[in-house]
Amino acid sequence: MMYKNIRTFLTFCLTLSMALVLSATAAHKPTFDELIGDLSGNNEVKRSLARQLIPRQGAAAIPYVLPLLFQENSAVSWAANNVILDIANDVSVAGREAERATVTTTLLEALAATDDQVQQFTLLRILPVVVPEGADVEAIATLLSQENTRERARRALQEINTTEARDALGAALSTADPEFACALMDALDKTNDTKSIPLIREKLAKGTPAEQTAAALALARTANPALVAPCLALGKSIDINHRFDVEDATLQLADALAKAGGTWEAGMALYRAMLTQSENSAIQGAALAGLGRYGDETALDTIMTAWSDDASGLLEGPAIAAIESLQDPAVAELLIAAYARQPVPVKERLLGIMGRTRDPRYLSVFEGATDIAPVFRIDALEQSRLPQAIPLLEALAGGDDVATTAAAVRAITTMAAVLRDQGDSAGAGRAYLASYRIATDDEARAQALEGIKAFPIAEAYDELRRELGDDGLLKLPLPVLSGMARVLGEAKRTEESNHLKKVLLSRANDTATVQFIIQLGPVDGTPEDLARHLGFINQWQVAAPFTLAGAKDDGTPVLKEGVVDLKARYGEGDDAVAWKPMNGGGSMALVNLMAHMALDQVRAFAYVTIHVSEAQEATLRIGSDDGVRAWVNGKKVHDNDTDRGVALDADLVPITLKAGDNTLLLEIIQHAGGWGFCARITTPEGVPLKFEQN
Repeated sequence: MMYKNIRTFLTFCLTLSMALVLSATAAHKPTFDELIGDLSGNNEVKRSLARQLIPRQGAAAIPYVLPLLFQENSAVSWAANNVILDIANDVSVAGREAERATVTTTLLEALAATDDQVQQFTLLRILPVVVPEGADVEAIATLLSQENTRERARRALQEINTTEARDALGAALSTADPEFACALMDALDKTNDTKSIPLIREKLAKGTPAEQTAAALALARTANPALVAPCLALGKSIDINHRFDVEDATLQLADALAKAGGTWEAGMALYRAMLTQSENSAIQGAALAGLGRYGDETALDTIMTAWSDDASGLLEGPAIAAIESLQDPAVAELLIAAYARQPVPVKERLLGIMGRTRDPRYLSVFEGATDIAPVFRIDALEQSRLPQAIPLLEALAGGDDVATTAAAVRAITTMAAVLRDQGDSAGAGRAYLASYRIATDDEARAQALEGIKAFPIAEAYDELRRELGDDGLLKLPLPVLSGMARVLGEAKRTEESNHLKKVLLSRANDTATVQFIIQLGPVDGTPEDLARHLGFINQWQVAAPFTLAGAKDDGTPVLKEGVVDLKARYGEGDDAVAWKPMNGGGSMALVNLMAHMALDQVRAFAYVTIHVSEAQEATLRIGSDDGVRAWVNGKKVHDNDTDRGVALDADLVPITLKAGDNTLLLEIIQHAGGWGFCARITTPEGVPLKFEQN
């Protein structure tokens, strides 16, 4: 904690010092000479400021900063180094070519003038940033002949990568000792130099083993078919210490040939040659990878042969990866044909390959692979992610082996989730249906039904009705039934869809069920017919509008001594309100008062007479926008003055009906916005009540 506080204090002091210096600078702008003095001085704050300001002088500042680059004070030399790098980067953009040439010349002259190795290395680190195409790099090239500086000079020229830099590297190659020649060829390879190729080919033919190896690696990028024979021959003759690198270079040549235009066949042939010539499994595996990456269907036989001939087992993985990499559509048919000729262990691996390709052409192989252990078939089917694989997995789940059944069940469950996530609703529905069929306990069956609810399919109806019958269908969750009814309708299976709707209608004893039924639409007839079946009242006498301000809650002016006179008029002249017939529309028998009179702060009365055959208790279910009051047979039974929209069964009101005619009066209160209502009558248990309207 003490250190942290001290550090915070010192940081504060430095920041304060910088602020004071910047404030002083604003009052007195330092001269260039003062900035150079500050850069080389002992005041850290002033040096930091000079470090930021000097680069603004551009190339002109280099001769003044350069001597500071070699000072013993590391803080000064590092600051000078950063100033020069900033200037070098700044002048290396388009439009500042003259300044770039000036900086380059100054730095190269400094390099030529010094024998100090530290100074040489420092300059070699900076020069690649700024040296442009066309600049004379003789000062750097000279250092290639000196043992202590040649590697740094080589790296600098490689980074500069101009024509002059590449020429300097190529010139040095002709006289370099074998060790440095290898490094030079690597640099020429990385700079994509072409002039040096003849000299490098000479090294390939006549150099030391190390030079031949480096030459093979450098020449691989050229994609020259003429190099195939020399590289193969070198791989046979070279000593064991260099053989792997030569074979690797030969594979790089094959890659280049396969990718280059017009030499694909040569590349494929070279991969095949390396498979037979090399004794190194890593090289053989890389050759297989090349065949898979760039090959067509003709590569499959070579890959399969290499796999089957490999006694060590080391090529199985590369062979599998190579087959999976083949992109040619014709591979599937060839692989199916090759599968039949393979021993069981290879077949097991091939099933996995086929599964991972997710190609439906392999389904016949999965189905016929009865000689293969079920675990491999299940794995392949699961990896295929094909909905068509679900019946095969379901068949495997129905066997006697407990472990196989468990594995198949897990695979179907996984496929259901994967197909769901992929947006394949039909496939997910088939998987969930299969899960339901093979479920061995209530929990698994319930989970499967949740899936069927979310992804209903027409096949689910056929299966569940066959298995459960109509009584069993009645017990399924409502979302399952409504979902199946919907997809049956979409599939134009009207009879089955209507059958399910009738099943739902028989369960229409709660709001949720009625809501599902309304969403599905009528079984036969019109939405209005469905509304009557659900207990909605759809024929009203309506009197409106009446002002809301100062209104009482006793039904006045329309209700007098518990009686409504439908012939009465309320008010005088043209403004008098009379009773008018108004019907509810749609499956909820909704009366849209706003469509008839767009008003706020008013109220309307709606009146109807219903006839029932016997006295009974019932429930009046009202949805209103906004508030509502209700009177049954002249007696007030409900009062809910609120702000809301119409919702099915928003208010549940217990009522008593007498045998014969019963009157119902609703007062619909309008504050603002929408204005309307719907009402239905059910038994206390929620079953739609049978009644007649007068």
